[in-house]
Amino acid sequence: GSLWVGTSQGLFNISDGKTRFFTEQDGIPNNTIHGIMEDATHSIWISTNRGLARILDPHGECRIISYYESDGLQSNEFSDGAFYRSPSDGHFIFGGIAGFNEFDPLSVPSHTYMPELLLKGFSVDNEKTDISTLLNDGNKTLELSWRNKSFSFNFVPIDYLNGTKCEIAYYLEGWQSEWIEIGSSNSIVFTNIPHGKYKLHVRCSNADKVWSDNVFTLGITISTPWYKTIYANIAYILLIAFLMYMAYRFVRFRMETEEKIRNEEMEKQKIKEIQEAKLVFFTNIAHEFSNTLTLIYGPCEKLLLDSSISSVARKYLNVIASNSDRMQSMIRQLLDFRKADTGHLKLEITPVDMTDMARSEAENYREIMEEHNIRFSMNFQPSTVIWNVDRSSTEKIIFNLLSNAVKYTPDSEQITINCSVSDDVLVLRVTNTGIGIDKEHQISIFDRYEVVNKVEQAFARGNTRSTGIGLALCKSLAEVMGGTIRIDSDGSTYTTFIVTIPKLEPTNPRHPMATVNNLLDREKAIIDYSRSANAAMQKFGGNVVKKEDRELILRVTDLIISNMNNGKLNMTFLSEECSISQMQLYRKVKELLQMTPVEYIKTLRMERAEDLLTSTSMSVQEVMYECGFSSKSYFFKEFATKFGCTPGEYRKKR
Repeated sequence: GSLWVGTSQGLFNISDGKTRFFTEQDGIPNNTIHGIMEDATHSIWISTNRGLARILDPHGECRIISYYESDGLQSNEFSDGAFYRSPSDGHFIFGGIAGFNEFDPLSVPSHTYMPELLLKGFSVDNEKTDISTLLNDGNKTLELSWRNKSFSFNFVPIDYLNGTKCEIAYYLEGWQSEWIEIGSSNSIVFTNIPHGKYKLHVRCSNADKVWSDNVFTLGITISTPWYKTIYANIAYILLIAFLMYMAYRFVRFRMETEEKIRNEEMEKQKIKEIQEAKLVFFTNIAHEFSNTLTLIYGPCEKLLLDSSISSVARKYLNVIASNSDRMQSMIRQLLDFRKADTGHLKLEITPVDMTDMARSEAENYREIMEEHNIRFSMNFQPSTVIWNVDRSSTEKIIFNLLSNAVKYTPDSEQITINCSVSDDVLVLRVTNTGIGIDKEHQISIFDRYEVVNKVEQAFARGNTRSTGIGLALCKSLAEVMGGTIRIDSDGSTYTTFIVTIPKLEPTNPRHPMATVNNLLDREKAIIDYSRSANAAMQKFGGNVVKKEDRELILRVTDLIISNMNNGKLNMTFLSEECSISQMQLYRKVKELLQMTPVEYIKTLRMERAEDLLTSTSMSVQEVMYECGFSSKSYFFKEFATKFGCTPGEYRKKR
């Protein structure tokens, strides 16, 4: 059996356990159902708020035919429950708001007329267009551009009596696969259809919803965008191939560049290590040369004082003395350069009259400047400049810059020293005219490793006058004081070296020995402080000990006392500070004091510990650290060896 149920939301059919729902979207006139009857052909008739509807073949094709006031109904709106079937003749009666309708359901005529379709209008991108202008005359195909976002057709069924009941269906072959019914709407709209070839199929139904076999067909071609054409695809392939090739070239270039950089870095590192080794070698050789030159210069000086020697001998002795001086000067510069470069140069910052210093250094070159008619001037702003610097380092900077200027200034040219203070920075300029330095040489003139090559070349040529150490030394000394040095030259007419030194705080010695040194003679202070040094100094009273040896022992003793709590205090430290090889230091100290440098360090530390234990209230551990011992067990062992008891017991005894 089959059950039909009408509601205000539509029509329900329950048949064989299956439910089917009919609404306006399925073709009934209205969703509000007032009455339901079945005729002899099993067609279902329903009254609604908007006309009558007849459902043909309700369990099959289920075709719906609607009837309205224009078809003879009392009105489009019917009433709930107002329906009746006459038992005598089978007529149906449906009541509505304006009366009722009686009719024989089997006598209601069918519409046999099948209307034709008429293409009434065509629009592209919402603009009406004459479709004939877009038709290809050869195959009647509509040709559209890919730039057209939308296009629409307006079709009208030709049925003057029941045109409003005719419906339209379509499908776009190539884009859709089934018919799409649009009811009595006449517009077919397409949007964003991809490029390609399509066929539009359109058909209509008559008033009884019987679809016509006469189908309207129109070919539609949407052009291909330029970026999707075969030429564009070829261009893409070529572009991708080019990009891949360029990427390969880039990766290969990058790898080659990185490899080249690595090789250059390795080469630079290798050169750096070689140059460093050469620098260390030259420094060590310089130590040996210095002692040898002293042995040469001493007898030479004594012979020059002898009035009985001949003029020829005196001439040769002067040559020996002059070259010995030059050699010693070069060695001192090399040792100073090495000391500044390794960070072992100790600064003593004090207020210095820069005007007096510059004038004093220039005095050394007055004769040679007058000889070559070189004009010299100084310009200080203010007239007297007092600045906190390391005197020794600053003197060497000015000396070397003047030496360089005098050496390369042609006759009748000028050398000028300018000094000023700007933003708490001392600016010193040394300028010579008549000659310049080209850009290529300006880059490497201060290079520390170029110095090694210059020294090596100087030794190879036997030239001790021009090694290039001076400018590199100036750079190192300026940087040690926190300053800079740079060059300004046009390459032909002038050269200016500009040194800057920031405002520095005067050295404030914290070690008691340094304070004593500012008040007393250094040798006396050391003798008063250290009994071991005092014992050694007794030997200095005779004529056996040379002045150089005496100064060496005083220097070593001063270094030990000043750096007693420094964990790096050892023979290496002493040799570097004294600019002497470790072997020489060991031999000299052993010869003069009858103990090795290590033993001498230990002796002075023990004496310092004894002094602190008896004269201060410092704890044993504080004394241990003050004297440079880091191991308590070692300190106690050495103290017991020296004094026969522990530090605590020694303090109690005293």
